[in-house]
Formats: sequence, C-alpha cells, structure tokens
Amino acid sequence: MRRIVCDECKRLYDYDREEFCPRCGAFNPPVKVWDMDSQGNVVRVDGVNERTHTGSFVHQEVHREKNVRKATGLDRPRAVKAPPPRPRQTPRPPQRSQTARKQDVSDKLKAFFVILALILLFNLILPILFALL
Repeated sequence: MRRIVCDECKRLYDYDREEFCPRCGAFNPPVKVWDMDSQGNVVRVDGVNERTHTGSFVHQEVHREKNVRKATGLDRPRAVKAPPPRPRQTPRPPQRSQTARKQDVSDKLKAFFVILALILLFNLILPILFALL
C-alpha cells in the first residue's frame, strides 16, 4: 500500500487502489517511478525498465517515441560539462644567488659613474681646454 499526497488538492490517498486522486482527478505518480540512464533514455524504476523489456512492444514504442522527440527537437541532447579551466602557470625566472644580485648592483653603479664622468668631461673640462688653446 503506497499512500501518497495529491499535488493539486493535498489529499492523502492509496495509490495502489486508485492511481488518480479521488477528489480532483489529478495523476500523481509515486516518487521515483521514472529515471534517466547514462544515455538519456527514460527508465522506469519499478515495473518495466530497459533491462527487462528488451525486444518487447513497449521497448519498440518507447524508443520510437524517443526518436520522434529527438527529430522534432523536443528532446535536446544533454550538455556535456566541460572540465574547469586549469589556472595558467607563469614560468618563474630562475632564482639567482645573493652574490649575483650584489654584483648586478655594483655593475649598475659603475656604469652610472662612467656616464657621470663623461658628462663632466664634455661639459666642464673640454670647454676650458678649448678656451685655452
């Protein structure tokens, strides 16, 4: 005895005795009468299902109706979820030792003082030398 509650009028009744609600006439199937398999086929959980009705008239009718629904666009194929995008990993520059970093700083300081000396040479010393000649 499967007692279910009508979705329309909320009356409790015995589904095994009456499949339709005795008050409003609504059809209320018990929970989990239909299910979907991995290929999208409708499978009955209780009674006739894909494993037990192969080759029967019901089998042919169910699949013929499914093919008609697909052809008319009523059944759309299930959307396959794409895997989430993997975060991009930026390549890290190779780690340098502390002495290599210090040497870079000293090289930059040397270049700065060479450029400063050249500027002083052209702006101060050369005009004085040309004035004396």
